[in-house]
Amino acid sequence: MANHAGSVLVDDTLGAIRVITLAHHARKNALTPDMLQALQAALPQRPASPTQPIRAVILEGAAGTFSSGFDLTALTDEERRRGVDPITPAADAIAACPVPVIAAVDGHCYGGAVEICAACVISVADVDSRFAVPAVRLGLVYPEGGLRRLRLRLGHAAERVLLVGTGFGAEDARRWGLIHDVVADARAHARALAGAIAAAAPLAVTGTLQALKAIDDGRPDDVVRARQAALDSADLLEGIAAAQQKRPPNFGGL
Repeated sequence: MANHAGSVLVDDTLGAIRVITLAHHARKNALTPDMLQALQAALPQRPASPTQPIRAVILEGAAGTFSSGFDLTALTDEERRRGVDPITPAADAIAACPVPVIAAVDGHCYGGAVEICAACVISVADVDSRFAVPAVRLGLVYPEGGLRRLRLRLGHAAERVLLVGTGFGAEDARRWGLIHDVVADARAHARALAGAIAAAAPLAVTGTLQALKAIDDGRPDDVVRARQAALDSADLLEGIAAAQQKRPPNFGGL
């Protein structure tokens, strides 16, 4: 019988930064339904505020690899026949998270893990990391939700990635829009980026994230509301005062 064990580890020891780690050592962090549900549950459900201290999330894999993709042996024959899409609900939850999620990719990022990576607002990768979406090489058409996300992220490179199905490197991933930064140490770089986000005004970060999503969805009124909330905030006054006094700001998320 296949072993579908795996876990999602949550570390809040970095203060305002939550680190979520995909851990399934026996199968190179292959994703199971239980892991995907745990991933969704680990995401903050509310924006950063005085009562919700998490201001940035880092998503990474254990033991030097991000994830080998979805564990197809975790589906029953009936689920495979029905075309169950196990990845897209988790990817949708990441994309909708009210706190910025940063993917730190090292080692392999294959199959459904590429969709998970594409759902993160920022993705960084080690220079030696490898990517692939091998659905066609397995006899599969990738699910609609994932196809839409990969089309949006990759543009016309989606055909190159999805129709060929073979592996590609971090520099190609950056050139095609999947990855923002290619670095020597993705985990350290993700922590630096998360630290910069955590040091910014929470309402401004939340508002900018909401406004960008509203632009993508064609909701201009929501852009105006997000901007006005920041203009009316105590954090804006604190930011201006800190700049004038040449000191670090002390943002309270109000």
